[in-house]
Amino acid sequence: MFCDKETMRVLHLNECLNVFQPVTPMGRETWRELKPFLPGEEEAWQRSLAEQAEWQRLLPDGSKERNQVLLHLARMPDPDPIVAKLKQGRALQLTEWFHMKVFLWHLFRLSDLLPPLCLLSDADRRDVHTLLRALNPGGPLVPSFWIDDAYDPALAANRKLLKKYEREREKRKEQKAVDLETRYSLRRNRLGEWVVERGSPLDLALREEAELIRVRETVYDAVYHLAEPEQESREVGELTMRVEALEREILERLTAFFLPYAPKLEDWINRVAHFDLQLARIRAAETWRGTKPVHDPHRMEIRGGFHPWMARMLEAEGKECTPIDCVLHQGTTVVIGANMGGKTAALKTMGMIALLSQYGFFVPAASCKLPLFAWVRGIIGDLQDAEAGLSSFGSEIARLRDSMDLGDGGLLLLDEIGRGTNPAEGAALARAIAGHFTRRRLWSVHVTHYQEVLEVKGVRGYRVAGFSRSREQQGSLLPEDLQQAIAVGMDYRLLPLKPGETIPHEALWIAERLGLDPAIVEEAKSGLRKEEESGWKKN
Repeated sequence: MFCDKETMRVLHLNECLNVFQPVTPMGRETWRELKPFLPGEEEAWQRSLAEQAEWQRLLPDGSKERNQVLLHLARMPDPDPIVAKLKQGRALQLTEWFHMKVFLWHLFRLSDLLPPLCLLSDADRRDVHTLLRALNPGGPLVPSFWIDDAYDPALAANRKLLKKYEREREKRKEQKAVDLETRYSLRRNRLGEWVVERGSPLDLALREEAELIRVRETVYDAVYHLAEPEQESREVGELTMRVEALEREILERLTAFFLPYAPKLEDWINRVAHFDLQLARIRAAETWRGTKPVHDPHRMEIRGGFHPWMARMLEAEGKECTPIDCVLHQGTTVVIGANMGGKTAALKTMGMIALLSQYGFFVPAASCKLPLFAWVRGIIGDLQDAEAGLSSFGSEIARLRDSMDLGDGGLLLLDEIGRGTNPAEGAALARAIAGHFTRRRLWSVHVTHYQEVLEVKGVRGYRVAGFSRSREQQGSLLPEDLQQAIAVGMDYRLLPLKPGETIPHEALWIAERLGLDPAIVEEAKSGLRKEEESGWKKN
């Protein structure tokens, strides 16, 4: 599995993709089965991205052309079940032909709006026009469908005769009704019936009228309507059956005519679904100002990257998202920094950019180079296994164990492995894990507080820039919102680790700024100084 549900959850993939909205039924169905591009599919991946870039150029955001394209896509039905029935040689019904014609109509109009070969070739356009004409034999092309008289002269003649019979019959019925109403001073109800008092002289008189039928009665009333002359009913019935037989014959002929086009119809449906999916990718990526990722088999390089969902949440709070810059190579990359410094956010940003890229999207970054990963796993924060009964430490170790079997070429995101146990064992475990992944042919990013991890040979690293006293003072020295004070003073950029750099110690300063009792903070500082003087640093 490329990416499990837990990783999607902790990286907030669904929240990012709530702006990914194909508009056709075919596109939405394809989205439910969307597959990532995997190693070995680099050429197809880059072709897909290049295609999006070209279509975005041809249909810029907010343009009249794009709006028209989206309108046609939104009105398209899904003819796939109809084509499946067609391939079985079963005659399609009137409503099915209507849906087929609506699909072909909008497909033809889409091809008018798009450059040649963007959706249909010239030969395909001719075939679509041929099928439209088969469903529209007379007059200008329209999107609706009916069995036109132009299909068969016999149909036209019988329909004309039937209409004539019905007009004459209605005329005779109306004259009879008027005569009866004049004779008996009656008036019809909205159903064309006469309601009279049961047992009254009028009721008895109407019973004797040969042209009336008593259709029902109640305790108080009797209801009559005109009788249908048997000869007239028989003639109209025969004509109606003849027209219906001719209509069935025409539908069967249409089925036979369309049957050889079934493979092309399936191909056009797939093309529309693909086009809709690509346009939905384009529209989604525009919400995060996406850029086209470039394939690089040796490194993942992000410039100006951010997490779309986190950026939206921060914007809703009136805050700005700090973009990250980083370069990852196979092995272990460590990210260190102060509490509340954005390390986990940076980790999620790396994972989200990898996922969006491999699901075929432009990514939220100024620029991005990366390989196709065989898999992506995140062991981050609030694991659902912990809610199922395991401790947080047990949950992360269980997921780490399962990740060991995933093979090479993946991206593993580790957030504070070992923090859920005692510090000495946690540090030893984190160091061993970092060392293990420096020797594996995969990409591992490890957020940690443990100094021991930095001592592992071969690890690369970044640190969150952290607190800047000058930045913090540019805000308010004593703001009422102390968390905002921390945010003002925090620099969330990722900076490459320098040789000999250590884990920052800013927890006591944060506690002080968040208003913890000064006596407690001072006692903690005193204890820390004593430990450092004795040569033992607490992580």
